[in-house]
Amino acid sequence: MTHPLLPPALTAALSLALALPALADTRTLAGAITYFERIALPEGSLLMVEALDEEERALAALRVPTDGAQVPLAFALEVPADQLLTLRAGLRWPDGALWLTLPQGVVPGEDDLDLGEIRARHSDPMGFASLLRCGDSLLEFGIIPEGARLRGSDGVWLLEAAPAASGARFEDPQDADTWVWSRGESALVSIAGEELPECSLLSSQADLVQLWDIRTLNGAPVSAPEDATIGFTPDGRVSAGLGCNRMIGSYTRHGGMLDFRQMASTLMACPDDLAAEERKLVEVLASVDGYRLDDAGALVLTARGAPVLEAAKVAD
Repeated sequence: MTHPLLPPALTAALSLALALPALADTRTLAGAITYFERIALPEGSLLMVEALDEEERALAALRVPTDGAQVPLAFALEVPADQLLTLRAGLRWPDGALWLTLPQGVVPGEDDLDLGEIRARHSDPMGFASLLRCGDSLLEFGIIPEGARLRGSDGVWLLEAAPAASGARFEDPQDADTWVWSRGESALVSIAGEELPECSLLSSQADLVQLWDIRTLNGAPVSAPEDATIGFTPDGRVSAGLGCNRMIGSYTRHGGMLDFRQMASTLMACPDDLAAEERKLVEVLASVDGYRLDDAGALVLTARGAPVLEAAKVAD
């Protein structure tokens, strides 16, 4: 399939992709993101593409401003040829709305691969969206305050907690034959009465879901590191503060993509310098579109590939 040419801004921004380690065998993974709804892509939107390994670590990624271009939007990533990969892609609108493709499995191979046009759909909040591999199928499953969401090729299901002898079980209140039974590193899934092969959990919440000490904002050390924290809960809630006001809201995580929504803050009077730093934190969180863990295990929140917040694990 022939894709439209990349606009100049997209071509230049390919240099923002994560640099691969020195690998002997790589190949090009290409495609184009589209959606079927008759809606213009707003100015200020962002194209996001990631190739992840079996532990959902990004091996290659790009964040590209669309600069007025419309779908379909082409992309190309240089990826390892000898690894099983998961491709995640989507669009982040200026208001934070996410339009995401379903995770795509990519088997090892030497030849370049063109995936053609891949459909993105508007994504409802899923909290920490864990990736489930069920035989040949890839699904996303996330805990939210209302219960859980399951996302697959046949749709999205809002599930409610149900009794279980062990682990955690969630069912569709409209169809008891659609359920997820999570049991540690594995899960059983049934959709409309069709049970899938036992699923393996590919992403661990432990890497993100905890309390972190904020160290820097936009590269500058915070003024009171002993009071600066950001914390993530398993059901998609986030809180952050620098020692005066506390911000609370929700987050959605898909692979290395991260988005904060519905952020609100307490309204206490703060010293001028701390109030200015809090405004910077608000701006930083609004800009975040991804995250990663560095080699030392520190949390790095990113915007368009650039670090905007760095945090360390809270000491036990």
